Amino acid sequence: MQSNLGRTRIEHTSITEKVSNWLRISIINGDLKSGTKLTEQKVSKMLNVSTTPVREAFRTLEAENLLIHNPYSGVCVAEISPKYLVDICEMRRFLDIGSSDTIMENATEAHIEELYEIIDGLRNFDPMGIGMEKIDETERFIKEEEKFHLGVARITGNMELENMEKILLKKAHVFRLMLVSTFPSTNQMELTLNELVRITEAIEKKDKKAFIDGVTEHYGRSESKNRELINLLKDYSGKNVLSD
Repeated sequence: MQSNLGRTRIEHTSITEKVSNWLRISIINGDLKSGTKLTEQKVSKMLNVSTTPVREAFRTLEAENLLIHNPYSGVCVAEISPKYLVDICEMRRFLDIGSSDTIMENATEAHIEELYEIIDGLRNFDPMGIGMEKIDETERFIKEEEKFHLGVARITGNMELENMEKILLKKAHVFRLMLVSTFPSTNQMELTLNELVRITEAIEKKDKKAFIDGVTEHYGRSESKNRELINLLKDYSGKNVLSD
């Protein structure tokens, strides 16, 4: 894996989001290794931005468990571990499967139509236009797919369950970013959309078994692919972009 980030000047629009993405990509590419200490001043100087968006970006990545804040030693890069990935995938799967009875019971035509509309919107994305070097489009896809999973959770009518899904999606953000970044060179986008269709069809037919099978397949493939990517990341001996 190679990083083309360099000492990039980050433009003024959505500065916090861009700083967050820069940090995510640097971690995924292996440029920022586990244990690397970060300071607001050093990152802000490197990207030529103020410390405020850097501080906000640190908070965002701490919520995603990519950064660790220690009151004594400051902020450092966390380890992206397969165990963490498994835990997140399992939690998301448990949430959907545990809600399956309520979803089958509550689903309306409006809910189904919303899910199909989200899938149709996702089909408009060009897999070749997604990747680490096209981070804005990649993030846009992730946010659109997020709507699907939140839409499924919303069918339950349970606001706390929907909030839990939001938290898990935030924690899973880096793994989803890693998976989506493979779209240009694999058939992962097609597989993803086909799985979402099967999940929606199961809800439409109120077929609980098909729903559980679809959810299990969806999260199982995501877990398997990202395990592979994490192993590649662990083997990558990249440079540290913040080294002096």
